[in-house]
Amino acid sequence: MNKKAKIQLIGVVILVCILFIGLAAAAKPVRAPKECNDKIDNDGDGNIDLADSGCDNKNDRD
Repeated sequence: MNKKAKIQLIGVVILVCILFIGLAAAAKPVRAPKECNDKIDNDGDGNIDLADSGCDNKNDRD
């Protein structure tokens, strides 16, 4: 294998690595339980989930 072919092969390997890293970074992360549907008093006010004034519905995350 000549020098030019080796350089091209290295370039292809680098591009493939960049592609895999990009795909891994774009994968959806595992989500934490929703704060308004986890049966925990997340803000320490004594209210849990929908009984908490900060929860508008079970999908509310703030």
